[in-house]
Amino acid sequence: MHMKKPMEASMEAQLTQMLERYQAKELQTSALIVWARALPQTVILNWPADKLDLQQAYIDLWFELLDRLESSALFTEESCSFSQADLLTTMHKWVKKVARITQS
Repeated sequence: MHMKKPMEASMEAQLTQMLERYQAKELQTSALIVWARALPQTVILNWPADKLDLQQAYIDLWFELLDRLESSALFTEESCSFSQADLLTTMHKWVKKVARITQS
């Protein structure tokens, strides 16, 4: 029997570190996107059975955020229809919320 574990603190820390490196311009958008697109598989494996109704919404939101981030990289901050800083803030919030859900 495979027991589901909460989103490991190391995964939360890794994702937070990747977002911070991206914000500091130490990481290219393409590298972050490739790494972050694989994240939902880890999240799915660790999602608590009593909260499955939330799982797809969080995964859909993650991919939407990644799509926006990828699009925003094509434009300057001024010409983009949304703020990249706000987008990264939302991504940080997503990480914290998913960590709380998978740890409860």
